[in-house]
Amino acid sequence: MPHHFECEIKLVPPAPADLLRVPDLARRLGARVGARRLERCTDYYLETEDFWFYRAGLGLRLRVDAEGQGRLALKSAGPADEVVHRRIEIEENLRDAARALRSRRVPGRRIAYWVGAIAGPLRVRPVLVLEQTRLAFDVRLPSRASAVISCDAVRVPSRAGALRLREVEIERAGGSVEAVERFARRLQGRTGW
Repeated sequence: MPHHFECEIKLVPPAPADLLRVPDLARRLGARVGARRLERCTDYYLETEDFWFYRAGLGLRLRVDAEGQGRLALKSAGPADEVVHRRIEIEENLRDAARALRSRRVPGRRIAYWVGAIAGPLRVRPVLVLEQTRLAFDVRLPSRASAVISCDAVRVPSRAGALRLREVEIERAGGSVEAVERFARRLQGRTGW
């Protein structure tokens, strides 16, 4: 089961158009910017009626891409300041994301086994849905570390109407966590986000 220590940096630009400026801003800070890719996905945050995952310091997310493929992630809360989030993340692919959502059981094989061994059988339901349009690109930083920068326009549907959010996420792909964090803080300093 793939798992890794995740370090992601989240910045919140004030205007939607700012998301499109990020590749050029990264270049100005000395990064080599790879090809851009446009991705659409829906994130379902799953929880039990008694909020077992929250109480355990965990989050369970099912990300479904535009083709209907799912990627399940179990994340620890981990320490975070306003910008940098460090945590353990365990992921596995799901063949039938729609079926996983209908079942009300903890999805996946290994994640379901692990959760079941600790908590017994749990019934889950989506408690938060995020519809994302993401402009993503790989970067090689001046320090030689690598990262993935994702510029997300997020829609949160609700009965009261949709809430629209945006964020820039920088996730370490290789090299030093500290180097990625330094780069992110330079980007934050340059933009004020």
